[in-house]
Amino acid sequence: MKKTIIFCGLLCLCLSIQAQTQTRRRTYIEKAKDPRPEQVQSQSAQTEEPVQRVTVQVKEEPKEELPAQPVIIRKEQEVSTSAEVLPQSKEEVVPEQPIIQQKEPTPVQPVVETKKEPAIPVEQPKAEPKREIPKTVTPPVTQKKETPLVQPEPDYAPIQEAVQVKAPLFAQGTGKWTLRQCVDYAVENNIDLRQQLLKVKNAEIDLSTTKNSRLPDLTASVGQDFSFGRSTLGDNTSQSVNSTRTSFGVSSSTPIFTGFRIPNQTKADQLTLFSVTEGLKKAKENLELQVVSLYLDVLFKKEILKAYQEQVEYSYQQVERTKILFESGKIPASQLYDINAQLAKDELNVTMAVNDLDLSLLNLSQALNLPQTENFDIEEPNLGDVIYNNISSVIPPDQVYNLALGIKPHVKEAEYKLQSSEKLLKVAQSGYWPTLSLGLGYSTSYRTVSGQDTPSFGKQIKDYGSEYISLSLSIPIFNRFQTRNQVRSARLNIENETLALDNVKLALYKEIQQAYQSATAAQAKYSSTAKAYDAADESFKYAQERYEIGKSTVFEFNEAKTKLLTSRSEQIQAKYDFLFRSKILDFYQGKPIDIE
Repeated sequence: MKKTIIFCGLLCLCLSIQAQTQTRRRTYIEKAKDPRPEQVQSQSAQTEEPVQRVTVQVKEEPKEELPAQPVIIRKEQEVSTSAEVLPQSKEEVVPEQPIIQQKEPTPVQPVVETKKEPAIPVEQPKAEPKREIPKTVTPPVTQKKETPLVQPEPDYAPIQEAVQVKAPLFAQGTGKWTLRQCVDYAVENNIDLRQQLLKVKNAEIDLSTTKNSRLPDLTASVGQDFSFGRSTLGDNTSQSVNSTRTSFGVSSSTPIFTGFRIPNQTKADQLTLFSVTEGLKKAKENLELQVVSLYLDVLFKKEILKAYQEQVEYSYQQVERTKILFESGKIPASQLYDINAQLAKDELNVTMAVNDLDLSLLNLSQALNLPQTENFDIEEPNLGDVIYNNISSVIPPDQVYNLALGIKPHVKEAEYKLQSSEKLLKVAQSGYWPTLSLGLGYSTSYRTVSGQDTPSFGKQIKDYGSEYISLSLSIPIFNRFQTRNQVRSARLNIENETLALDNVKLALYKEIQQAYQSATAAQAKYSSTAKAYDAADESFKYAQERYEIGKSTVFEFNEAKTKLLTSRSEQIQAKYDFLFRSKILDFYQGKPIDIE
């Protein structure tokens, strides 16, 4: 009787399980077409508990009966029909064989429990691999990974404050400097220019000395003699007495003819003065170019910093949007981590750009020799359309070269040095000529003799006074080949200065060619980078729209943003490169360098 009751209970249980399996499989197929994270979480919570109840239900089967085996086989067959969709059902039926070996006397318990849990074997096959992914990812992210989502806000805020506070510190106190103010201050306070100015003054002194060599000289002399023993007295007698004699004299000499040495030396020194003066102008222009280069470098670093700050703003906004997409279950947690990493990288780029800007400002302030550089900053001019405003400066190199030959100081410096060396050759050749000079003089004396009466001082000065005029002619015959070697050395110096002038002209033409080529290349690069930036901007906007609706990954978005930043950086670099090259061409044309 007991066996019959158990068999009937098991048969009813199997029939009910078969019916519910068919109904659940239909509902599952319908829901599988549009799965949602909320339904997945609710189903996952239901499937976890029935899995444990299956083990309880099966373990409580009382006896090992032969009639029960075909029922179990039917159960396996019924479940296998659903295994076509979910193949995990066979693995859960296998443990029934060892469980059948357990023997328990109470047959009522399995019947009651099976009625309470009819859906247990059906929920097990519904745990598809596709639904196991949100089960393992969604719960730990909502509990453990929400805390780092708030981190980008405090991480971003200090860096944003550093960028916003550190830049205005330069503008406090001294104000912002224009390019012309920087150039004027550098010229007034540069030590190299002061040393060059001393060279100019020294050349002026040498020229003055050469000019004054035409003037007669004037020399006064005083002598004192003591005589002991026999000496000649004033009456032309020789006596053995002690006497003293004081002599006075004035002499002058005037060069009359020096073989044209003085006029040639004067012209040579005058040309040397012109050369040194042009060297001073050259030093000023080089300093001006250096200041302009550093000034434009600061402007370039400021624009690069603004571009990086914009990227940080984009990344920060995308972090907030990614958090919303993640919380709604549209994207996995990995994309949120990737966008946070990209934000940290962009913030690092901002920090490095700020450091580069500080270094550029320091280089400019050091070039100006400022005593304090803490609050130093420059004014950012409105450049407008760089190509349109400076395209007139880009003219062919030959025209620029012809203009530069007549105005550039380093060309004039080399020319004056060559002309001075030619005059120095004539100075050396003056050694072959005789020299004629005129001499004038007056002398007198006062004497005292021991044991004799001494006339008054005035009478002796008048009596012993004498004047003379002389002409001196010096004819060089042999001076150990000094003049010949000096002439040879002067000729070699002329050849050297000629080569130096040719080298300066050649270097000038090369510099103008390079400046022109660089300007045209920068112009073409700027036009190309403008098109590339427009294309990258459109691509970035499209990638941003796709990412905001969850149709693209973080890698695709970051790639588009990196291309946009690269195009922007190249465009800024090409703009300032063209501006600097055009200013160099203005410099060679003699135009003042200024940025409005």
